[in-house]
Amino acid sequence: MKHENLDKALGKMPAERRETFKSAIGTIQNIIQQHQDWRLALDDGNSLRVEEIEREVDERPLSVEVRSGWSATSAQWTADEFRILLGTGGPAFQIVGEVSDYGEALNPQMQYQDWFQPWTSCGYCYDDDFEAEGKAALHWFCNRFYFGEG
Repeated sequence: MKHENLDKALGKMPAERRETFKSAIGTIQNIIQQHQDWRLALDDGNSLRVEEIEREVDERPLSVEVRSGWSATSAQWTADEFRILLGTGGPAFQIVGEVSDYGEALNPQMQYQDWFQPWTSCGYCYDDDFEAEGKAALHWFCNRFYFGEG
C-alpha cells in the first residue's frame, strides 16, 4: 500500500485501531510478497524454492476451520465458510471466506481484531494496485488448503 494512501486510511480511523490496522496491512503485504516470490520461483523453474514457500504457507496458520449451514443430517453436511487463523491476541488476524462446491476458497477477506474489539475487514479501497495484488495473493494463500470432504 502506498504510504500516502495508508496515511489517509489511518487518518479516518480511531487512534486505538491504527496500530492494529498497520499490523494487518503488514500481514497482507507479507502474503503478497510470498505470492510474488512463489510465482518468480515457479517461472524460473526453481522447484526447491517453490516447495520452500509452499511449506512456509502450509505451516503458517494456527488453525484452518470450516463451518456449515443447517442440514437435516450430518451426511448432508458441506462446508459453506472457512476461517484461517493467523494470529491471536492483540492484534489477531484471520482470513475468512466462502467455500465453493469444489472445496475451494471464494472471496477471501483479511480481518483484524484488537483486544475486546469485533473482527474488522481490512478492505482494499485505499489503493487499486494493492487491491488487485492483495486479492490474488489471498486467493492463492487460501487455496493452498482444501475445504471439502476429507
